[in-house]
Amino acid sequence: MEISADKVVLIHYTLKDDDGGVIDSSAGGEPLAYIQGHGNLVEGLEKALEGQAGRQQRRRVGAARGGYGK
Repeated sequence: MEISADKVVLIHYTLKDDDGGVIDSSAGGEPLAYIQGHGNLVEGLEKALEGQAGRQQRRRVGAARGGYGK
């Protein structure tokens, strides 16, 4: 399955700060479910996932301005 608009996507994630400290994670729990293209994730992550094939592990490093930072 390719991740595209209006598809339900499940992801496991780990959010870390610049020093590598874990801020939030779904590891050991349920994956995060969202609908692609509806603005339910931070913009930078949603854009990075668009068009990707499902069932693959990826590492995404992004600047704060593409997430919750300024």
